[in-house]
Amino acid sequence: SEHIDALVEVNTAKSVWHVVEASVVQNARARGQELTVHGWVYQLEDRLIHDLKLSASAKDEIDEVYTYATEASVQSLTRRR
Repeated sequence: SEHIDALVEVNTAKSVWHVVEASVVQNARARGQELTVHGWVYQLEDRLIHDLKLSASAKDEIDEVYTYATEASVQSLTRRR
């Protein structure tokens, strides 16, 4: 279960990164629209939505999300061994 949770977190982090990089989001920002993309997961065990504290509302925050996703990927692969 811990391994699956880690994979879900990695997937969520990568999804946040991809959404922020999407042209529709970039175009909205270029027009001056404010928006924030959040990384949340729903856990079946407790039936609650958990905030991964991953959010990006500015271009420079994208790198933080990508770093989190990359580090989580490495940790997930390490746990598998």
